Amino acid sequence: DWANSEKPEEERLPGDARYLGRLEQMLIIKVLRPDRLSAAAKQFVAEVLGTSFVKPPSLSVNEALRETNPMTPLLFILFPGSDPLKDIELIAHKMGASDAAGTFRTVAMGDGQELEAKEALEQCSKNGGWVVLTNIHLMGEWLTEFEAVFEDAIRKPHKDLRIFLTAEASDDPAMQLPQCVVQQSIKLLSNE
Repeated sequence: DWANSEKPEEERLPGDARYLGRLEQMLIIKVLRPDRLSAAAKQFVAEVLGTSFVKPPSLSVNEALRETNPMTPLLFILFPGSDPLKDIELIAHKMGASDAAGTFRTVAMGDGQELEAKEALEQCSKNGGWVVLTNIHLMGEWLTEFEAVFEDAIRKPHKDLRIFLTAEASDDPAMQLPQCVVQQSIKLLSNE
């Protein structure tokens, strides 16, 4: 039965509906299987405009870094098993940022790391340096305070400040990043 299939957008519609245009077929999917509308829309765009319109652009950390400035962080949206930290560390060290000089700070976010993250942002905003806050989505309640800390850090930052954030996508409102941080950031999907 078409309506109960796993991927109805990939199957022919039954009866006379199969003679409808692709847009009309997508409207039927919207009514009968709204859970599959996104996939149907993606397929529609790929067929009409081409697959380049549905694939996210490939952007390396190096390329993205050239687009940043002290007020524009890189936000890595993580998939399970991915970790861009090694790439960030490699680039940081090539550009002269180091732990020893205090110009490369990494904070693995979790219980009790709020103060360390705040100090790292304040120090690098004042003196220059790279701040990497990993798994920031785990901070739940602190994310509202983080918004204020972030805004303070980018208010009058040192020209060498760079902020890197990693987070998993979440539907849980308690784990969502502040809107201003997301809007201000260059977003990268990290699946490697």
